[in-house]
Amino acid sequence: MQIEKQFNDLKILDLTPDPMIIIDIHGNLIEINDPIEKVTGYTRQELIGKNFLKLKLLTDKSKILAIKNLAKRIAGFKVEPYEIEITTKDGIKLHYEINAKRITYQGKIADAVTFRNITTRKKEEEKITLYSEGLRKILNEKHQKLVKNEERFRYITESSIDIIYEMDLDTKITYISSSVKEITGYQPEEIVGRYIHELTGKIDISLVQAKLKEFTEGKKN
Repeated sequence: MQIEKQFNDLKILDLTPDPMIIIDIHGNLIEINDPIEKVTGYTRQELIGKNFLKLKLLTDKSKILAIKNLAKRIAGFKVEPYEIEITTKDGIKLHYEINAKRITYQGKIADAVTFRNITTRKKEEEKITLYSEGLRKILNEKHQKLVKNEERFRYITESSIDIIYEMDLDTKITYISSSVKEITGYQPEEIVGRYIHELTGKIDISLVQAKLKEFTEGKKN
């Protein structure tokens, strides 16, 4: 259960640089500091005595979250800082982190709420999210293209009556078409992983590697 704190000195409100309000157990604003007026554009007279649920200060989603957490704190439960979105008098939407505690104000249970501006951080997070989604889309498109190319290649090689194979720069066979079985009697899996000179007899392997390197470098240029 959260420990109730005394809050009788209004100087704390004045000394707090962040926007801060005190609300009663019903959600009515009973005290605010100057930064609240500067941030929201609402005057003290427009806010004091008003219920935050009836004000246009919070978005509907934020109101639901705020009243839920207020009820928890008033009941004595600790609530970790959470994020809300407020709308200024000019209609500008800002993101704030709420840190609130149950207190005793003028002999009654109340809630002291401090607002920390996280609008810049949220915008950066949104940019990162958009970038990540865009990058994910590009990678997915490239993957789909590679899959289609792979499927097309497999179709061509498996349909051919000729032996089609791939090998790396060390002349190790990495792929060979299924037609190898009809021509040589070997299964493809018996061939893949072996070096080409193992299958073709004595050849100048260094010459083959040189030609492969020359071909590969030529493609890069």
